[in-house]
Amino acid sequence: MNETCIICIPVKLADGQEFTHSFFEEVIKVHDVNDVYGKVSDAAQKAVLLVNRHLQKWKRYKSLWSYDKVSTCEKFITKNSTLSLYEEKFMFYNDIIENIKACSGYIDAGSIRLNLRPLLFTINFHSVEWKNTLGTLLDAWTKARMDEMKDKIDHLTVLVRQNIKGLERFKAIMQAISTIQRSNISAELDYLCYQQTYTILSMYGIYFPPENEAMSYQLEKDWKALLLSALYREQTLESTKDRFAGLTFSEINEFCDMLVIFLEKYEREGPGAVGEDLDLGIKLMDEYKVQFQELEERRIELVNAEMLFDIPLADYSDYLKAKSDFESMEVLYKLYKSLKYAREVWGKTLWANLNPQALVDGIDGFMKDYRKLPKNVRTIPVGLTLELKMKQFKNVVPLMVALKNEALRERHWRQLMVKTGIEFDMSPERFTLDNMFSMELHRYQDMAEEIINNAIKELSIEKGVKEIAEVWGAISFILFKHMKGIEDRGFIVGPTDEIMQVLDDNSMNLQSMAGSQFVGPFLPQVQKWEKSLANIGEVIDEWLSVQRKWLYLEGIFVGGDIRAQLPDEAKKFDDIDKAFRRIMLETAKKA
Repeated sequence: MNETCIICIPVKLADGQEFTHSFFEEVIKVHDVNDVYGKVSDAAQKAVLLVNRHLQKWKRYKSLWSYDKVSTCEKFITKNSTLSLYEEKFMFYNDIIENIKACSGYIDAGSIRLNLRPLLFTINFHSVEWKNTLGTLLDAWTKARMDEMKDKIDHLTVLVRQNIKGLERFKAIMQAISTIQRSNISAELDYLCYQQTYTILSMYGIYFPPENEAMSYQLEKDWKALLLSALYREQTLESTKDRFAGLTFSEINEFCDMLVIFLEKYEREGPGAVGEDLDLGIKLMDEYKVQFQELEERRIELVNAEMLFDIPLADYSDYLKAKSDFESMEVLYKLYKSLKYAREVWGKTLWANLNPQALVDGIDGFMKDYRKLPKNVRTIPVGLTLELKMKQFKNVVPLMVALKNEALRERHWRQLMVKTGIEFDMSPERFTLDNMFSMELHRYQDMAEEIINNAIKELSIEKGVKEIAEVWGAISFILFKHMKGIEDRGFIVGPTDEIMQVLDDNSMNLQSMAGSQFVGPFLPQVQKWEKSLANIGEVIDEWLSVQRKWLYLEGIFVGGDIRAQLPDEAKKFDDIDKAFRRIMLETAKKA
């Protein structure tokens, strides 16, 4: 391989790896070879760029095979596009097909020849597929519309040709004639559009059943025949029309009288006259909705009859205003139903698991929906009542949070139940927010706040009594061992200044509690502690007094000599000593 750039045969090394070698580095150092190598590389790069430039021109056809043809064409048809847009689509695909036919099968890009025949065949195939798919779906859509028009023509033909047997039959005939006359222009546009559709499909070579095109022209003949028949029948019914116009006028008057009675009852007993009882309003809405539907159907029927017989239009303004108010109330009661359902869901929450923020967020959402309603809807009585209820509910949430205060005891809940007249089970596993909602606390807010404030004041007294009990349960006297010489004479009480200070402070606190108007539930305990503290003070005073006398006497009668010299006094001392010990024991038991 010497003097060439061909890679040598790989050589296996001792470690099992392969080593390959070429003389490229040596050959490329030759100047002439290096020049030729550079020119060849430049030529190759230019050829690749030229090929890439040719290929970029064909990327515009990528969409032909990137989308599903049937689903895309169906979406286009559902948009009810005009016939001109369909023609533009057919023209677009047809232009692609013509351009592809004019293209050469080969293109030379420098030293590279590109074979375009497979690409041209694929583009042409997909273009034809797109055109045929859209054309087939357009034919199916047109056929469905033509079938509908044919059914309509057949139905109207039967109505126009039927015999007159009473007012209702006559109205049906006149209504059919009026419908034909009103629909004449739109029907003419429809069958001309169908005919033009098949003309376009034929122009672009798209297959469709020939009978479909024939049907589009037959529809034109059938509609014109129906129109002439309707005009002729209308002329023959002129005399009959006047007779039935009088009957219709009588029906309209009766209907107007019935509307007056209905509107009076609606204003007096309808869903807009329930005040704050919106639950009753919901029931009335269902009843009056049926009545309004029946009246509206009858009104439309009579309005059509008025136009058929050229009768002056009756005044339904009061009824239409009531109907508009009813439709506004439907929106408000729908919102109230949602609020009521939400309250039922919230009501199942246990009182112990109350999450006030969830309630506030929920009611804020309903109030936001309410504010989105038109002003004329919000200002009717039902709208104002609904707004008031939502505000009351929102204002009660802080009150419910306050009722979670630790100060409230069962007696306070009993007071609240007595005031509101609502009884419920206070068990934590059965006490739900529904019990709170049933109290309607917004009606008794001042009363509930008073109970809460009283409970807080009572809690402070309860805590004060409890603290006094804890203090005196932990207080102990300081005792010192008393020795007479080497004789152990027992214990004596040490200084009691701190105990007496606590005693005075607690006594003052108890006097303050006893004078409070909220002491009622704790008055027996306060009085008991006042008596106990007074007793403790007396015992301590007596104890210390006896102890001082005993120590004083014991100081006098020290030493055996004096005892021997004054046996009577010694006997008295022993008696006092025994008396002191007895008093100390009794006082301790009493304390």
